[in-house]
Amino acid sequence: MTRSNSLALALVLTGFSWFNVACEKSQEASASEPEKASTAAPETRIVKLAPELLTQGRVVLSKAEKRGLSDELVVTGQVIAPPHGKAEIGALLNARIRKIMVEEGAVVKKGQVLATLVAPDAARISGDLAAARARRARAETVLAQEQRLAEQKATSERAVSDAQSDAASARADEHAATVMLSSYNVSGAELTLRAPLDGIVAASNALLGAQVDPDTILFRIVDPKQLAVRADVPESMAERIPIGTLTRFQLPAKGSQCEAEVVATTRSVDPIKRTVGFRLRPTGVCEGLLEGGFADVTIPLKTQELTGTASGTSPASNPPSDAGLVTIPRSAIVELDGVPTTFVALPEPGQFRMTPLTVRRHTETQSLVELGLSGNELVVSKGALLLKGEWMKSRLQ
Repeated sequence: MTRSNSLALALVLTGFSWFNVACEKSQEASASEPEKASTAAPETRIVKLAPELLTQGRVVLSKAEKRGLSDELVVTGQVIAPPHGKAEIGALLNARIRKIMVEEGAVVKKGQVLATLVAPDAARISGDLAAARARRARAETVLAQEQRLAEQKATSERAVSDAQSDAASARADEHAATVMLSSYNVSGAELTLRAPLDGIVAASNALLGAQVDPDTILFRIVDPKQLAVRADVPESMAERIPIGTLTRFQLPAKGSQCEAEVVATTRSVDPIKRTVGFRLRPTGVCEGLLEGGFADVTIPLKTQELTGTASGTSPASNPPSDAGLVTIPRSAIVELDGVPTTFVALPEPGQFRMTPLTVRRHTETQSLVELGLSGNELVVSKGALLLKGEWMKSRLQ
């Protein structure tokens, strides 16, 4: 081999050596890239909303708690007044309104004067009472005379019996006229309307100088202390709500909840809605109750006993323990990319952190969380879909 050929071969071998070294360094660099990506800090998933949405009630927060999972039912209830907690007041006679003492919204006491009216029939009723009293007095005088004559054997037993009958009839007429006068609250030609119970004037149809008839309702009074909530429960679940069950309800305009107790049930199924009515009475002071308003009622359901197998064993002989797990409202969970997720409120108003969860199981209203929450967090229980939409829009930007 010539000297020139040897020099060329050496240069080729040197080039291959440098090429191999460069390739190895390139492979090491490419191999290290996934490792760097895996150790990089994860993306912060924060969703921002206007704080006003919380004050407006469009977004509601609930506390995550470490407690057992209970089956609950959420239904819409209506605030009602019991029959002894409301009243409608009318003239009961043809009359004209002379004075009006109260307006809508006024707080009244039992017996307080609401209005006075002039009623021609009132004078007639007063006259009937006066005539009945006169007839009763005359009949009693005749009876006394007949009884004295009877003692002297100067009259017949039949005359005494007739006098006794006339006196009894006169007393009955006087009593009837007295009761009628009392029920109409009449004095001469003036008719006085009074409140039959403590409460608030919920409605007033009275107009000064207006002519009213016996069927006209002039005032409606409601006692707010006696307001209750009626909840219509599907008939399939009615047997799981015993009397005395402690419940809670939330008014649309309030974020706080009121405690209540199931005090009665209709034990009758509505043929159209297929529901059973339950009456709930607040156990304490509940501000903001309005007759005819609506409330979101949460009712714990009595646990159903599991049906055993043919051998008498339970279908789940060794169910997993719920101890130490966190319970949140089921409405607080949404699906994001197939992963159950909740929104946790951050200290900064209007900011929420998206938190993926591992959920063990659900009831109708609650979810039992294995991983993702430690308890005591505030999660979005109403408005989670709104935050999900905000997150989806931010991903498109």
